[in-house]
Amino acid sequence: MSLVTSIRNQQTNLIAQNTTTAVITRTSKTDDGAGGYSTSDSTLASQDIRIYNKKVRVKNIDTGGWSTERVIEGIAKYDADINPETATNKDVFTFGGKSYKVKDVRDIYCQENIVFKELEIEEV
Repeated sequence: MSLVTSIRNQQTNLIAQNTTTAVITRTSKTDDGAGGYSTSDSTLASQDIRIYNKKVRVKNIDTGGWSTERVIEGIAKYDADINPETATNKDVFTFGGKSYKVKDVRDIYCQENIVFKELEIEEV
């Protein structure tokens, strides 16, 4: 078994231990050719992700001190159809009665292959 396959399998097992099945609604904006844009929504096939909370240290610009904030992150399989928020795209899903949007998606590589995706998620 290759290293890439091994990491992908480990991430799949990690996701399976606490899976969130997210049905993503993707809102896309496209140029309408008249100086504006048109908006369209599409529902994607469900994606298995794992959501978790993480504490991070942030520096307070006003006081110069450090504080701890809770952020929501997730991981998804290497081939998940999840996009980061941009000026022309927004992916949202509902889980546990709360709505979330995907702020950022980072592809994690090993030997030039994507092995899993890290997600930054925000409750809306």
